[in-house]
Amino acid sequence: VSADDSGTFARPNVNATLTVNDGELLGRPIRDGTIRDEGGPSDQGWAAKTTLAGSFADKPLSGNVEVVGATAESGLSFPTVDLTIDNNRIYGSLARTGDGLFEGALDVEAPNLATLAALVLVEASGSAEAKVSLAPANGSQSVAIKFSGTDIAYATVDAQSIEGQANVDDAFGTPRIDGSANVANATAGSVVLDTVSAKAATQGGSTSFELAAKGPDIDLSGAGSLSSDAGASILRVDTVAGSAYRVPVELQSPVTVRFDDTTTGLPTMRIAVGGGSVVVDGSVSPDLNVSIVAESLPASIANGFAPTLGASGAVNAHATVTGSTSSPTIAWQADWAGMQVAATQSAGLPALQLSAKGSATTRQTTVDGTRAGAGLTLRFDGTVPFAGDDLAVQLSGTAPLALLALETTRELRLDGNAQVELSVTGSTQAPQIAGTATLVDATLIDGETGFGVT
Repeated sequence: VSADDSGTFARPNVNATLTVNDGELLGRPIRDGTIRDEGGPSDQGWAAKTTLAGSFADKPLSGNVEVVGATAESGLSFPTVDLTIDNNRIYGSLARTGDGLFEGALDVEAPNLATLAALVLVEASGSAEAKVSLAPANGSQSVAIKFSGTDIAYATVDAQSIEGQANVDDAFGTPRIDGSANVANATAGSVVLDTVSAKAATQGGSTSFELAAKGPDIDLSGAGSLSSDAGASILRVDTVAGSAYRVPVELQSPVTVRFDDTTTGLPTMRIAVGGGSVVVDGSVSPDLNVSIVAESLPASIANGFAPTLGASGAVNAHATVTGSTSSPTIAWQADWAGMQVAATQSAGLPALQLSAKGSATTRQTTVDGTRAGAGLTLRFDGTVPFAGDDLAVQLSGTAPLALLALETTRELRLDGNAQVELSVTGSTQAPQIAGTATLVDATLIDGETGFGVT
């Protein structure tokens, strides 16, 4: 870095250069990269020019940006913006008006998003085009945008194609939007979606919207509106209906959420899920205080995420979320009645009862509970991480030996109990189990041979 600056803060003379002869950005090489900034007082007030040169990801990097500071009220404007990396280009001009609004246009042509995204420290891939126009309109910011892309990948989201357009009024306040967007053949984590569509239209002072997503496991649609009142934004969700993982889902009554500078409260939201329901209410700002209650929720919902689980029964649960959005604490309690999974069903076990409670963070949860039924009583407590190591759970209880007879086709008579004391450590992906099992008053008789042990 070299710099030679002088003058006043409002109208300085600037001559600065940043050079990276040989470096990396997000794992991509920088060769002879140079950013040079030259500026000083001008007839308009102050003007500068920034130029780029060198190569990034073995592709040529070039461009220039002109900056003009006319008055303290208007701030900075950019009469010329022209940046190129390989065959990606961003070009246009922007000017800031006296009331702090922008006018101008920017065009983005990005056949290779990976190199362009890396310049703003984002990992993405695919190709995209966009045209953005900005203009003042009745004292507020108006924005028009048209975009398209193919084979887009960002984080855990992929889309084969995306296209849309929108006109936005009052972009810096409560936006009023007219537009549409469509996505085809997308995945978000493990969720596969054939189509995703969104439509928005301005009606008076509010924006109504419709959303729909459809795929092998998801078929949901919803509608609502966004408006303002006394400086606060108001989101209203009128309908949500469809199915998720073959379970019917429906919002039972409209929900209105008010966002202001002090408190953001959640109205009571009731969602019918299968034969049960989920109720959410509370507030999310300035601090979290959200209550979530699940009543008679079908355990079979989990089968959509783990098809081989074979879960059945009904779950009643309650959770209270407090703290901040960056560091929430969740106190939870759940009861699973008629609990069965594929493993217990294949073993011929009857339905069991599972009750548990704990306190969770974004990293792990404590757990304290019991599992009972068919003469089995098992208590467990400890800590379960959501990822990585630090699994530490203690289990103790009694199991009738007769349950073992369900796992064989031979005619066996089993009496007595096994008392177990186990410790589970390691990780949830590779748990390590150690402990003891003590047989009490055990009898085993083979009905085919008459051989027995007591």
